[in-house]
Amino acid sequence: MHRALGRGLLMDLRTLLLARTYTVVLDSDGVANAATRPARDADFDKFEDDLAQLGFIMSLDLAMTIRRLPHQANQELRAWVTETIVGSLVTRPVVPPATGMPTASPYLRSVATWLRARADQPCPWCARITAIAPLDPCGHLVCRACWKGGTYAGCPVCHRRVAAVDPFVRLDAAPATPIAGTNGQLRLLNLGFDLVGSARARFETLVTQLTPLAPDDRAELESVIDTMGPKTAAWLPVRIPTRETMAIAVARLWMVAADRTAMLAATATHLRTATDVLRVAVVLMGGDAALATPTRLRSISRGLRRAVLDALDRLPAEAVVEEVRRRAALWKRVGERIHPFEYAAAHGTATLAFAVVRGTK
Repeated sequence: MHRALGRGLLMDLRTLLLARTYTVVLDSDGVANAATRPARDADFDKFEDDLAQLGFIMSLDLAMTIRRLPHQANQELRAWVTETIVGSLVTRPVVPPATGMPTASPYLRSVATWLRARADQPCPWCARITAIAPLDPCGHLVCRACWKGGTYAGCPVCHRRVAAVDPFVRLDAAPATPIAGTNGQLRLLNLGFDLVGSARARFETLVTQLTPLAPDDRAELESVIDTMGPKTAAWLPVRIPTRETMAIAVARLWMVAADRTAMLAATATHLRTATDVLRVAVVLMGGDAALATPTRLRSISRGLRRAVLDALDRLPAEAVVEEVRRRAALWKRVGERIHPFEYAAAHGTATLAFAVVRGTK
C-alpha cells in the first residue's frame, strides 16, 4: 500500500504529520536494516540540542530508535525534522544556555534552561506533564516515577552510567531565564511506524470536530485526501458533526475520484438535503462552505457538474423544490456554473429545482 502512493507522496504525508501532530513516522524496514552501524554520539547529541533549541524533546522510543541510525541517515533525518518544525512554528524560541554549568553538554544546558523556566514538562518516558529531571551526567529527561519503576544502571537512551548516589543532575536555584517566544513548555516528539494508520487517525480527528475547521485544519484534511485518494472515503464516520466540514471533505473526495459515480454512492449518506448538496457545490466552486460569505464562484468540470445534479436527483423532488426556494439567489449563481438544462432529460429533479429558482415554466 505504501509503495503504491509513491515516494514523493509518502514524504509529503510524513512531513504533514510531523508538522501537525509532532509525530516522526519512520519506515520500520529501514530502521531495522540500519541498526548495524549506529551513528556517533556526537550526531545524536547535536540532534537533541537542535530540538531543545526549538522547544522539543524526543520521546524515549524515538530517541532510542534514532540513536541506532547510521551517520548519513541521522544527518538527513535531523535536517528534515528541524526544517519541518521551524516551518511549523509561529515564533521561534530563543533559548539561552543555562548559567552555572560550565562543564555540561550543550544539550544539558539547553534543557536546564527549560526546566528552570517551568518545572512541569512532558516526561519522555510516560508523556505525563509532571516534574522531570535530567539524568547525571547525560542530561536525558525522565520523571522520578518512571525512573523508580525500574532498575537502571545506565541511561536507556545513551547507555552512559548514571551517578550512583543521586541519578539526577541537581539544578541550582538560579533565577529562571525567560525564553522568548514561548510559555516555557517543552513539546514531545513521538515515534510512529504506521503511516497510513497515522493519517487515518488524523483524518478521523478532523472530520469529527464539533466546530468548523480552522484554515490550517482544512488544509490538512484536504492534503490527506489528496495524498490517500478515493480510499479516504472509507474513513468517513457515519455522521460528520458540522455540515461545513462535511462539504469540504465530500467536495475534495469528488475532486480526487476517477470514478465519480462510485464516489457519489460512497458519500451519498452525508447528503441528506438540498442544502447539503449546495454546500458541496459551493466548495467545489471555491466558495464558503458555511454559505455565509459571498464569493465569486468559479467554473467546474463537466464531471463535477453532473455529480452535483446526480446528488440532487437522489433526493425527494418535493423536498428539493421546497428547500432550494430558501436560498434561491445562491442556487441561481450555482446554476450559472452547472448549466442544468443541458442535462434536463437525465436529471428531472435537479432540472425542476433550477426551473423553480429561475421562475422558468
